Amino acid sequence: MVACGAAGGISGTFNAPLAGVLFSMEIILHRYTGRSFGLVALSSVTSAAIAHAFFGDSAIFNIPSYELVSAWEFPLHVLLGIIAAFVASVFVAVLYKSEDLFEALKFPAYLKPVLGGLAVGLIGVFYSQIFGVLYLTIDFTMAGSLALSLFLPLVLIKILATSLTLGSGGVFAPSLFMGAVLGGAFGNISHEFLPGITGPEGAYVLVGMAAVFAAAARAPATSIVILFEMTRD
Repeated sequence: MVACGAAGGISGTFNAPLAGVLFSMEIILHRYTGRSFGLVALSSVTSAAIAHAFFGDSAIFNIPSYELVSAWEFPLHVLLGIIAAFVASVFVAVLYKSEDLFEALKFPAYLKPVLGGLAVGLIGVFYSQIFGVLYLTIDFTMAGSLALSLFLPLVLIKILATSLTLGSGGVFAPSLFMGAVLGGAFGNISHEFLPGITGPEGAYVLVGMAAVFAAAARAPATSIVILFEMTRD
């Protein structure tokens, strides 16, 4: 039932029924069985059908059509994957450390979310891009409208902000956000130095989103499929 609920949540929220199924099989159950697959798929498809009835069937990210400019981009994408793995490792380490620190605090439990909220609020005074569902900032990143000087700070600050709010929200969208700004920075620099053999930074934004989530959640299949479903590309 937990796996079915997770599949329905991912499917309905991100308009991604296939990724919802893979998410539950890959992360919740850690195995693929016929009986489990059927039940999880039923939940995911039902959630998607209801979400479509209320919100439509449009892609979450409306992106231009990207293409591979040259074969030299393959090693660059491998390098981006390696960097994404390190970012995801830092994210997971900080997340667990934050949880331990909050558990160790010697004051009433109901005040701990207040402390986390104040800390995130102070961060947001200077970096408002970390707030909200994050899709608007990701869209700006794909469009090349985010300054290069913001990329690295946003990756690190989002790691901190998400860790401070652990328990009050998920890590799925923050992982996509971190991957997007990481991919945007990588694509921007690659295109600056290798303009003739690399595509626009938006393509690297998409790859970065999938790569960071894949490493953070240990879910490569889910990461590959959800990007296809969220962009319809």
